[in-house]
Amino acid sequence: MSDKHIIEYQGKPAFVVLPFNEYQELINFKKRHITDEELYLEGIAKNEEYFPEELVQKILSGENPIKVYREYRGLSQEQLATKIGKTKQYISAIEKGSRTGTIDTLKKLSTVLNIDLDML
Repeated sequence: MSDKHIIEYQGKPAFVVLPFNEYQELINFKKRHITDEELYLEGIAKNEEYFPEELVQKILSGENPIKVYREYRGLSQEQLATKIGKTKQYISAIEKGSRTGTIDTLKKLSTVLNIDLDML
């Protein structure tokens, strides 16, 4: 525990004197903990896309991410398959979990769905 000093002004706490390392920790904490609005504005500045809560909840509840993002982008299985040079049945099998795509296929899917590969 550090030695802090509270300085009063007109009978009320006005200032706190604390060790410099604790001050730095507070500053770093503030930098790491930004508001949702600040995070949103940073994302806009970086041209990052934000997804609706419903989409995130579907993925967190265990739905297949490829299916969730495909539907979000308004693509049918057939449209997605055509864009990556596969069949509708192949996409269906991946979405059901009965088949895993190769890294090459997953890269193509992430490109077409406009998401990072690690989101799949």
